[in-house]
Amino acid sequence: DAQAPPSPPNGREVAKLILSGDATLERQAFNARLEMTSVGAGLVEDIRINIKARDESGLAVVNGFAVTPTLPTALGDLNEGGAVIGSWVIVPGNLGITDTNGVVYNLRAQIVYTYNGSVKTTTTIPQPITIYPQPYVRLGFTHSQLDENGEFYVEVSARNDGYGVARNLTLDLSQVTTLGDL
Repeated sequence: DAQAPPSPPNGREVAKLILSGDATLERQAFNARLEMTSVGAGLVEDIRINIKARDESGLAVVNGFAVTPTLPTALGDLNEGGAVIGSWVIVPGNLGITDTNGVVYNLRAQIVYTYNGSVKTTTTIPQPITIYPQPYVRLGFTHSQLDENGEFYVEVSARNDGYGVARNLTLDLSQVTTLGDL
């Protein structure tokens, strides 16, 4: 005895559709590298690095950048004739930039170390970087009505409400789950 196929939904039946996946977007980041080489006699101990940022007016920018590895970064000791190297990835946060030409920030490394029992501090020459406005992408989802086969389409739209260009936006919504009957 063959069963008849289920009838199409009558418009009153409800099912919950769950879309999960990833949305990725390219953003600005900077690689920084600091190399220190010993040119004198003696041991330089407990070298710690902090990265400092200043805006175009010379004001310190606190919490404006995410830095990996975390700061301060311990580089250890510098033996006579040796070298130590540190490297970081610096990612601008929400700095409120609206100028599409970008805003220049000056970054420098603050180096704290111990030499002959005294704690010393020095800084590198500031290096300018240009930060551009960030995009602010909103995703919207709509769907079509079920057809006679019980199928429908999900449409995804992306709208950039930010001042920056949304570069290389990719969506992977390959995980679709339904709760209930369709």
